[in-house]
Amino acid sequence: MVNIDKELERCAKCGQCRSVCPIFSVLKDETLVARGRLAIIQSKTTASSSVEYNDLAKIIDTCLMCRRCEVHCPSLVKTSDVFKSVRQELVAQNGLPSLLRLAFRWVLPNRWLYDNVMRLASSVMRLMIHHRTRQAPLRHLPLYFTNLLQRLPKLAPKSALESIEHPGVTSGRATPVSIFIGCAANYIYPGIIDGLTSTLNRLGISYVIPAQQVCCGFSALLSGDELTAKRLMKINQPLFKTDTIITVCPTCNRMLREMQDTEFGMRSEIIDAIEFLADTTESQISNPKSQIRTVYHKPCHSEGTKAPEIIRALLKTTTDYQETDSDLCCGGGGLFGLKFPDLSEQIGHLRLKSIHPSIGSLTIVTNCPGCMMQLDYLLSLTNSPMKTRHIMNILGSSQ
Repeated sequence: MVNIDKELERCAKCGQCRSVCPIFSVLKDETLVARGRLAIIQSKTTASSSVEYNDLAKIIDTCLMCRRCEVHCPSLVKTSDVFKSVRQELVAQNGLPSLLRLAFRWVLPNRWLYDNVMRLASSVMRLMIHHRTRQAPLRHLPLYFTNLLQRLPKLAPKSALESIEHPGVTSGRATPVSIFIGCAANYIYPGIIDGLTSTLNRLGISYVIPAQQVCCGFSALLSGDELTAKRLMKINQPLFKTDTIITVCPTCNRMLREMQDTEFGMRSEIIDAIEFLADTTESQISNPKSQIRTVYHKPCHSEGTKAPEIIRALLKTTTDYQETDSDLCCGGGGLFGLKFPDLSEQIGHLRLKSIHPSIGSLTIVTNCPGCMMQLDYLLSLTNSPMKTRHIMNILGSSQ
């Protein structure tokens, strides 16, 4: 458990966080950058504090939890741990919003219920939203559902877990690994898992996909619901029995690794799928040279892993690769886009502007399904010819 007082004292108020914060890049509000948030949290510990609950909740909620401030902090302040702790305190004092409580406490831990809720959502989207224009008679729906239906890509007819006929061990050469699928790859982009499994099959690597696995719990934890996060980990822990767990989502990867020190944390090595393939097979993962033009979008939660450099090297040797001006945040941030849609879009459009728009047929490659959701949504708003693909789709496309 983080010592909040110690972390608050560690902040030197240097302002380095201002240069990397996606929120500050748009709003230019000192209270919504790391040092400002920390100062306000610190003021809450004094008897003379005039910060109201609603103000503190807004100040904390409007953080993307991208960790850019933490990564670039000269004083090594664990800002994400501080904000998570404060969010947990706020939930403990005031509870969760009803819809989040329903989703976190009832839907996410129940594989059968989660599947059926997503089937229902898929049916509603087909009935109410035109796939191209995203226009629909949504004015009678609650705002939360309106934002959700407008921002979600078209859900897959069948989830990845439902599409896998034999999720058990294959007859490969290597010691089996477990695949943690995650929610977005399961329900929205099952082709990511197809690309991964086809690559593993080609390389003769055995794998197992636990059919009853549930959400990693990251969205619940960031919303202050530590109880649900631990409950989900408790469900997942006994299902993953191999020495290695590979992921296709850096957010899931981060969550599983950060929870390893807890009672219900995984006891296996947890590694991004592209890192695992590079470490295990070296040059064998390379595809024949392709003429597609690509650019790499680096997910914020990939910071500190080898995945970005591996993907960039792979794209440079196998595609017509274009470098971007900078590695900006896409503004997705899990539930952030639902709570603050306008702000999320402004941040995302800055990211798209940093990608050369003159290259019409450009493919934005990433290793994060969550970033794909955000970028797909932003591209649909302008009918852009650009498209997104997960690196696992690139690897599996020539098999």
